[in-house]
Amino acid sequence: MSDDLQQLEEDYKNLTQAIRMGITTIVAGGQTTVFASIPNMQRVASQLEAQIAECKGETPRKPRVSSINLSRGV
Repeated sequence: MSDDLQQLEEDYKNLTQAIRMGITTIVAGGQTTVFASIPNMQRVASQLEAQIAECKGETPRKPRVSSINLSRGV
């Protein structure tokens, strides 16, 4: 496993833990990162997940899309 992949996985782990705890500030490697919001953090986590998949030669997961038809059949 390359150092870049290990770093990406560590960053992803730290970010997802902070999201679960509702914390928008992360300190890692002596560097502090302050996010504007949890949704912003979730977008970054999604980007990290895609980068990790790319490094591993995997295809990233695509979001599942569903629709609901609320027609009354009239």
